[in-house]
Amino acid sequence: MRILALDYGQKRVGMALTDQLQMMAQPKGFLPYNKGVFAALAKFVTENEVIEIVLGYPKSLNGTIGAMAKEVEVFEQELKKFVTVPIILWDERFTTSQAENFLIHAEVRRDDRKGLRDSISAALLLQSYLIYKQSSSTLLS
Repeated sequence: MRILALDYGQKRVGMALTDQLQMMAQPKGFLPYNKGVFAALAKFVTENEVIEIVLGYPKSLNGTIGAMAKEVEVFEQELKKFVTVPIILWDERFTTSQAENFLIHAEVRRDDRKGLRDSISAALLLQSYLIYKQSSSTLLS
Protein backbone atom coordinates (compact mmCIF):
# COMPACT_ATOMS: atom_id res chain seq x y z
CA MET A 1 0.00 0.00 0.00
CA ARG A 2 1.50 3.25 -1.17
CA ILE A 3 0.96 6.99 -1.11
CA LEU A 4 0.98 8.98 -4.35
CA ALA A 5 1.93 12.65 -4.55
CA LEU A 6 0.88 14.90 -7.41
CA ASP A 7 2.40 18.23 -8.34
CA TYR A 8 -0.27 19.92 -10.47
CA GLY A 9 0.80 22.12 -13.33
CA GLN A 10 -1.08 23.63 -16.23
CA LYS A 11 0.95 21.53 -18.68
CA ARG A 12 2.16 18.54 -16.62
CA VAL A 13 1.28 16.67 -13.44
CA GLY A 14 4.40 15.47 -11.63
CA MET A 15 4.14 12.20 -9.73
CA ALA A 16 5.97 10.57 -6.85
CA LEU A 17 5.23 7.34 -5.03
CA THR A 18 6.24 5.88 -1.70
CA ASP A 19 7.80 2.49 -1.22
CA GLN A 20 5.60 -0.24 0.30
CA LEU A 21 6.61 0.76 3.84
CA GLN A 22 5.74 4.41 3.17
CA MET A 23 9.18 5.54 4.29
CA MET A 24 10.62 7.11 1.15
CA ALA A 25 9.32 9.11 -1.79
CA GLN A 26 10.47 8.23 -5.29
CA PRO A 27 9.92 10.40 -8.38
CA LYS A 28 7.70 8.64 -10.93
CA GLY A 29 7.70 10.97 -13.90
CA PHE A 30 4.80 13.08 -15.09
CA LEU A 31 1.65 12.96 -17.12
CA PRO A 32 0.70 15.65 -19.61
CA TYR A 33 -2.28 17.61 -18.34
CA ASN A 34 -4.96 16.81 -20.89
CA LYS A 35 -8.37 15.11 -21.07
CA GLY A 36 -6.90 11.68 -20.33
CA VAL A 37 -4.96 12.61 -17.22
CA PHE A 38 -7.69 11.60 -14.75
CA ALA A 39 -8.23 8.16 -16.27
CA ALA A 40 -4.46 7.63 -16.38
CA LEU A 41 -4.17 8.62 -12.72
CA ALA A 42 -7.02 6.29 -11.76
CA LYS A 43 -5.24 3.42 -13.53
CA PHE A 44 -1.95 4.30 -11.81
CA VAL A 45 -3.70 4.37 -8.41
CA THR A 46 -5.15 0.91 -8.97
CA GLU A 47 -1.99 -0.66 -10.40
CA ASN A 48 0.20 0.65 -7.58
CA GLU A 49 -2.18 -0.06 -4.70
CA VAL A 50 -2.33 3.62 -3.73
CA ILE A 51 -4.29 4.23 -0.52
CA GLU A 52 -3.91 8.01 -0.35
CA ILE A 53 -3.08 10.89 -2.68
CA VAL A 54 -1.18 13.97 -1.53
CA LEU A 55 -1.90 16.86 -3.87
CA GLY A 56 0.40 19.87 -3.83
CA TYR A 57 -1.47 22.96 -2.72
CA PRO A 58 0.42 26.15 -3.64
CA LYS A 59 -0.45 28.68 -0.98
CA SER A 60 1.07 32.13 -1.27
CA LEU A 61 3.87 33.14 1.09
CA ASN A 62 1.43 34.73 3.53
CA GLY A 63 -0.72 31.57 3.55
CA THR A 64 -3.57 32.89 1.43
CA ILE A 65 -5.21 31.02 -1.43
CA GLY A 66 -4.30 32.38 -4.84
CA ALA A 67 -5.31 31.61 -8.40
CA MET A 68 -3.09 28.52 -8.75
CA ALA A 69 -4.42 27.04 -5.50
CA LYS A 70 -7.94 27.51 -6.83
CA GLU A 71 -6.93 25.62 -9.98
CA VAL A 72 -5.67 22.81 -7.75
CA GLU A 73 -9.04 22.74 -6.00
CA VAL A 74 -10.78 22.31 -9.37
CA PHE A 75 -8.28 19.56 -10.29
CA GLU A 76 -8.98 17.85 -6.96
CA GLN A 77 -12.75 17.89 -7.53
CA GLU A 78 -12.34 16.38 -10.99
CA LEU A 79 -9.91 13.73 -9.71
CA LYS A 80 -12.42 12.69 -7.03
CA LYS A 81 -14.72 11.56 -9.85
CA PHE A 82 -12.11 8.98 -10.88
CA VAL A 83 -10.59 7.72 -7.62
CA THR A 84 -12.04 6.66 -4.28
CA VAL A 85 -8.92 7.08 -2.13
CA PRO A 86 -8.59 10.13 0.14
CA ILE A 87 -6.96 13.22 -1.37
CA ILE A 88 -5.00 15.45 0.99
CA LEU A 89 -4.12 19.00 -0.04
CA TRP A 90 -0.54 19.60 1.11
CA ASP A 91 1.32 22.90 1.24
CA GLU A 92 3.93 22.81 -1.49
CA ARG A 93 5.60 26.19 -1.13
CA PHE A 94 9.14 26.18 -2.53
CA THR A 95 9.15 22.59 -3.84
CA THR A 96 9.50 23.68 -7.47
CA SER A 97 12.38 26.04 -6.71
CA GLN A 98 14.05 23.37 -4.56
CA ALA A 99 13.72 20.85 -7.40
CA GLU A 100 15.07 23.36 -9.93
CA ASN A 101 18.08 24.14 -7.71
CA PHE A 102 18.76 20.44 -7.26
CA LEU A 103 18.72 19.87 -11.03
CA ILE A 104 20.95 22.87 -11.69
CA HIS A 105 23.49 21.62 -9.15
CA ALA A 106 23.29 18.17 -10.74
CA GLU A 107 24.14 19.90 -14.05
CA VAL A 108 21.02 18.68 -15.82
CA ARG A 109 20.51 20.51 -19.09
CA ARG A 110 17.74 23.13 -19.14
CA ASP A 111 15.73 21.25 -21.80
CA ASP A 112 15.80 18.08 -19.70
CA ARG A 113 14.72 19.75 -16.46
CA LYS A 114 11.00 20.35 -17.09
CA GLY A 115 9.61 16.86 -16.57
CA LEU A 116 12.22 16.00 -13.97
CA ARG A 117 11.40 19.15 -12.02
CA ASP A 118 7.72 18.22 -11.79
CA SER A 119 8.44 14.72 -10.57
CA ILE A 120 11.11 15.82 -8.10
CA SER A 121 8.75 18.51 -6.79
CA ALA A 122 6.17 15.80 -6.17
CA ALA A 123 8.80 13.70 -4.38
CA LEU A 124 9.79 16.65 -2.18
CA LEU A 125 6.22 17.36 -1.15
CA LEU A 126 5.60 13.67 -0.53
CA GLN A 127 8.70 13.34 1.60
CA SER A 128 7.62 16.34 3.70
CA TYR A 129 4.22 14.70 4.16
CA LEU A 130 5.86 11.42 5.24
CA ILE A 131 8.04 13.26 7.75
CA TYR A 132 4.95 14.99 9.12
CA LYS A 133 3.06 11.69 9.43
CA GLN A 134 6.00 10.02 11.12
CA SER A 135 6.52 12.86 13.60
CA SER A 136 2.80 13.03 14.34
CA SER A 137 2.60 9.30 15.08
CA THR A 138 5.71 9.55 17.27
CA LEU A 139 4.17 12.39 19.28
CA LEU A 140 0.96 10.42 19.79
CA SER A 141 2.74 7.32 21.12
